[in-house]
Amino acid sequence: MHTQTYGEGERLFVGYHGWGSEQGASFKQLLAFMPEDVRFMGVDLPGCGKSEAPASWTWGEVCAESAAHFESITRDQKAVLVGSCSGSFNALEVALRQPDRVAGLVLLEPFAFMPWFFSIFLKPLTGRLLYRMVFDNPLGKAMTSRSMRRQGLNEDFDMVGAFGMGTSLEHAYHYLQFYGQLTEHTIYAPVRAPVRIIHGQKSFKAIHASVKMWRELWPQLELSALEGVGHMLSQEAPEQTAAQIFGFLRGSDAL
Repeated sequence: MHTQTYGEGERLFVGYHGWGSEQGASFKQLLAFMPEDVRFMGVDLPGCGKSEAPASWTWGEVCAESAAHFESITRDQKAVLVGSCSGSFNALEVALRQPDRVAGLVLLEPFAFMPWFFSIFLKPLTGRLLYRMVFDNPLGKAMTSRSMRRQGLNEDFDMVGAFGMGTSLEHAYHYLQFYGQLTEHTIYAPVRAPVRIIHGQKSFKAIHASVKMWRELWPQLELSALEGVGHMLSQEAPEQTAAQIFGFLRGSDAL
């Protein structure tokens, strides 16, 4: 798995990118606001960015490779896991497998369930065709982006237009299938590390519903809502987002 390291600080953060992306696209906007005491390691998930495809396209294999990779890059140092959108699931899976090495988690816009506008791409027969029509077609991308702009979800950053820039559409579809299989967010109840969720006040309704579900799951959860910001936190409000990420657990013995 490919990893890019930024900074030389003592406090270690490990980032897992969002769906159809790669570590640079998800996190590069934060780097200008990264404190000197931070070292950030951006990870390309298996089959994404510069990482090789997993040995087999199963969720178990992807999670096993990610956990082993996390152990290899952190060695004896604890780290905060940062999950961007769907990358939150990957971070949570690592936390379940390597609890003693995880100081905490920062989750950016994490869904607790598969919203309808993603689940339609998983329907038998028509789902994959619709997926290609939206994400592998300039007209489909333009129409979807326009619809999102009308809803105030896509004003400052074209998330649909940028989709698939670092990961093949076929590999991205595998990940969509994985996330579609995670139907019960309660499987992450065993996570005991400190957790901070950062979400935009102008994000999807499904994110607002998800935040309530996560809050009921984890008594240790901290919430941070960014006013006037949509779904793409790192792109729309990088300074605010960086402050919330890298300020987490500062001064704590956990990190």
